[in-house]
Amino acid sequence: MTISAKRTLISSMAALTVLLLVFIQATIAQERRVLVFSKTKGWRHTSIPFGKEAIKKLGQEHGFGVDISESSEDFTDTNLKKYAAVIFNCTTGNILNNEQQAAFERYIQAGGGYV
Repeated sequence: MTISAKRTLISSMAALTVLLLVFIQATIAQERRVLVFSKTKGWRHTSIPFGKEAIKKLGQEHGFGVDISESSEDFTDTNLKKYAAVIFNCTTGNILNNEQQAAFERYIQAGGGYV
């Protein structure tokens, strides 16, 4: 990876962190759990474990729970109701089937958040 690519990645991660903090602060009043989803069906980025750990740390520092998953089976109406937000952590490919996608769309329409 070139120095320029590394700088771009670091800048992107910093911007994502700021956005995530703002989003999380807004959702903490509603519920206190987020789902971090990192499933890949293609390129698997080396930053995925770092993203998981960073969000877990944010949860500890700001008082919200963090569940980590790579299972598309978590995308059901019942399960998604537990979360104020779903955070897609460097997912790749078509990771949800039609039923799971529909459940996620209903979750968003009902006010669920996603990053």
